[in-house]
Amino acid sequence: MLRALREEAVAMNKKYAKRFGISPSSAVTAVKPSGTVSQTVNCASGMHPRHSEYYIRRIRITSTDSLFKMLRDQGVQYHPEVGQTMANANTYVIDFPVKAPKSSVYSNDLSALEQLEYWRNVKVNYTEHNPSVTISIADDEWVGVANWLYENWEMIGGLSFLPRVGQVHQLSPYEEITKEEYEKLSAKYKNVDYSKLVTYEFRDETEQAKELACSGNSCEIN
Repeated sequence: MLRALREEAVAMNKKYAKRFGISPSSAVTAVKPSGTVSQTVNCASGMHPRHSEYYIRRIRITSTDSLFKMLRDQGVQYHPEVGQTMANANTYVIDFPVKAPKSSVYSNDLSALEQLEYWRNVKVNYTEHNPSVTISIADDEWVGVANWLYENWEMIGGLSFLPRVGQVHQLSPYEEITKEEYEKLSAKYKNVDYSKLVTYEFRDETEQAKELACSGNSCEIN
């Protein structure tokens, strides 16, 4: 199925590239949604399973952002970035409580080798690049993971690894919590009035950095 999807996507890309008189894309397939985008549709990120049934998803935000100021003033839970202080931080970390759907696959449901085999299946049969994934490894799985990496060394790329048990990094992007902790943190969001954001925004903060096709006296032409 994955291979058929890739072949069809690549074929359609070539078809329309020829129609428009442009070069086909160098890479067509990708694993989406991933990262921050996945949060907007409440799904797991990329190839990763859900972190756990209840967990904190942490988002970093600048201290000058109107959204941060609005949430801060309405009592949501936040922390200064690691190495900074609450009084003078330029980056803060906001805790968002998440409850995974009942049918979800959780990180602890898959062994490290199962995660690696899933990654290899997607890489070989679907993507034209190295799909990015973080592998969770239990204490007794490191030797097996090392052997797997040795046997598949020629295709390795886009992999990172973290211990399965214990919080290794302070203010990590994901942290497992109990149902009670989830309910306590969720209560802080029940009365948040997002319409108040307009009272904090005095300029357009949605503009992103742009790479201009024309700059100065020259234009980029493909």
